[in-house]
Amino acid sequence: MAVSVEGKFTCFVHSGFHGDPPRPCDRVGNFDRTVEELEEAARLAPAWPLTARWLSEAYTLVGRYEDAVNAVDAGLRLNPIETRLWVQKAEVLLRGRQPAAAVQAALKAIELEPTDASAHNVLGYVYHDLGRTDDAEAAYRKAIELGPSGNSVYVNLANLLRERGGLDEAEALYRKALELEPDKAGALHGLATVFFSRNEFVEAENWSRKAVESDPNSAVNLNGLGSALFHRGQINDAEPYFRKALELEPGYAEPHFNLGLVCLQRQHWSEAEQLLLKAAQLDPRVSVERQLTLLYEGQGKFDQAEATLRQWLARAPDNGEACNELSFHLAERATKLDEALALIGRALERAPENPNYLDTLGWVQFKRGELDEAEKALQKAIELAGRTPTRVTAREHLKKVQEKKGKATK
Repeated sequence: MAVSVEGKFTCFVHSGFHGDPPRPCDRVGNFDRTVEELEEAARLAPAWPLTARWLSEAYTLVGRYEDAVNAVDAGLRLNPIETRLWVQKAEVLLRGRQPAAAVQAALKAIELEPTDASAHNVLGYVYHDLGRTDDAEAAYRKAIELGPSGNSVYVNLANLLRERGGLDEAEALYRKALELEPDKAGALHGLATVFFSRNEFVEAENWSRKAVESDPNSAVNLNGLGSALFHRGQINDAEPYFRKALELEPGYAEPHFNLGLVCLQRQHWSEAEQLLLKAAQLDPRVSVERQLTLLYEGQGKFDQAEATLRQWLARAPDNGEACNELSFHLAERATKLDEALALIGRALERAPENPNYLDTLGWVQFKRGELDEAEKALQKAIELAGRTPTRVTAREHLKKVQEKKGKATK
């Protein structure tokens, strides 16, 4: 998923394909009724639990999560053993970022109706959001076993497996979802994620376009298509999709990040910095340090670049990527090379066959004048890199090492 840019640093475009929290798979219905009409219906029929469910769903669609919880609670006061209302409450609580309470609501639904597949599906979805992936997988597979629960469970399980690297089974599940509903946007987007993960960006673009055709107002789909285009080098074509995604969902971190990369490529430094910092503010899981480092280096602000990397390392001292990036930065400046060597050693302890780390090791050794060691490290990096930008970078570094060795032997 990486796009090489000048220098060592690699810009990662977030596609909604990697590291996302699970997103709802069309569990909320689409209603012609407006919120106001449903509020009026609730006033006219206060004893009808279905009205409360509809109203809760309508509030959820417009982001009024507290009102959505209150509406479903009103329905539960009328009928506390209605399983679907407990499932609805779990979904609303999760969207309102109350995952612990969402677990309890989902478990209550299962207690009331153990064979309700949708309850197991939403429980898996909540566990997935909490990072309890083994529990999430078990719940999703239970929902499939109980079936039918709609095709969202296939998409949800596929998302989880894809995040774990199980691309083949994930692809099969997305295709199963499409058999049930051919224009299922979540499954179309999911297939795009699989091909994106395989660095097959033409196929990723094709499936992303189908997802956008299925749901043109999905910020996730638009961001995904923009990401595929970006990785194909079509930056001008990618930008409008990122901007449209932000227009539809201003609180969505990834289009901020991706648009920041577009601006970074164009050396629009100020806008790039604003967008990257906003992405990190919206979602602390989005790491922007390496991109900010590239931004500061592009402006000749090397001390600020180093400070950014040191802040990252202080916050995550065991993070191999942070060690790697600071190591390379120091090597590029030919300063503190002992520290640079120690840092990349720490990264390689965690991932001894990471080609990017080996490339950095070779480059540090080159800067230290250890040409034989540098040559070995870079040759290994090339062997392990496969069809990735790291292979190109390592080859460039190896050429410089061998040129210097040739001069040294003359």
